[in-house]
Amino acid sequence: MPTSDLYFSGPCMRADHERLERAFQDIAERTATGEWRELDVAWDDFAKGLELHMRFEEETFFPALASWPGAAMEIAALLEEHAEFRQRMGSLGVAIQIHEVRKDEIAELLSRLRAHAAREDRTLYRWAEEYRAQEARPGGRRIRGRSDRPREP
Repeated sequence: MPTSDLYFSGPCMRADHERLERAFQDIAERTATGEWRELDVAWDDFAKGLELHMRFEEETFFPALASWPGAAMEIAALLEEHAEFRQRMGSLGVAIQIHEVRKDEIAELLSRLRAHAAREDRTLYRWAEEYRAQEARPGGRRIRGRSDRPREP
């Protein structure tokens, strides 16, 4: 991953979490009101956005941070959650299409997504911001050259 990608990734990924949160709130509202056509469109947009977000993390962001102490275990856990989200998104997408989705299913997924985002904020995104701070200092160090360890979650 180019240095510039890691430099900007933490803040950009946090902003994307906020965008996904707003989109999911719209889905929750449409589920509650039974606006099926609008819900289906909103779900498709959300699912595509979430997939792009996870794929960027998996292909670009996670590999760039893999050398940080403690990152490998954290990344493995986040990848497991990504797999769980993909499976759940597929099931809920079908339930939405046949108008069988329940509000509690949507609320449960939203809760899991929020917990996942908070975990990323506490760990990987914070580490990326530490990297940015180091790079901003004269003689700043690269990730592989770090002498201090990031705080464990």
